[in-house]
Amino acid sequence: VIPDVAKAMTLDFKRVGDFVYVVGETNDELGASEFTNDGDRISIMGAVPIVDAKKNAKIYDAVSCAIQKGLVASAIGVGRGGLGVALAKSSIAGKLGVSVDFAKLPGGAKTPEAVLFSESQGRMLISVRRSVQKEFEKTFKNVPLMHVGEVVQAASVSIVLPGTKVETPLSALTESYRSFFKDW
Repeated sequence: VIPDVAKAMTLDFKRVGDFVYVVGETNDELGASEFTNDGDRISIMGAVPIVDAKKNAKIYDAVSCAIQKGLVASAIGVGRGGLGVALAKSSIAGKLGVSVDFAKLPGGAKTPEAVLFSESQGRMLISVRRSVQKEFEKTFKNVPLMHVGEVVQAASVSIVLPGTKVETPLSALTESYRSFFKDW
């Protein structure tokens, strides 16, 4: 139950120049993930995500506090498909590009695939107005938080990964996402 519906959060990036953060740790947890799903079956390729309820509760409490203070512009839980999918969804929904650097995220994910598609639990992708950056960061003491980039006008999703960089036009992401729903 949300006590004040005006504080309900949406996933869409809101404005160019907003900062983008990842809350939580990204580990090498691709086991049974969307990334390892070949369409017919899900492979157990690597470690499956481990749930740490106490650590996750601290993260969710910090995110909830930041939302209640009006510091969060958008938020999406990182789940199926990992950070790559969360970034795409927020960009598609807001019709805005994003430029991020995921090369040094907190956690054990080191390969580009693990960084983009790990389904580690207890993570959020959040955008924040520049004007509240300091107050937002103070809300996350003792919680893994990393400023990874910003929302941009360019119609693309640009991601720096360990050892490589990928950039995909927003139009291609939107077309791919909508193609899943074409028969609905």
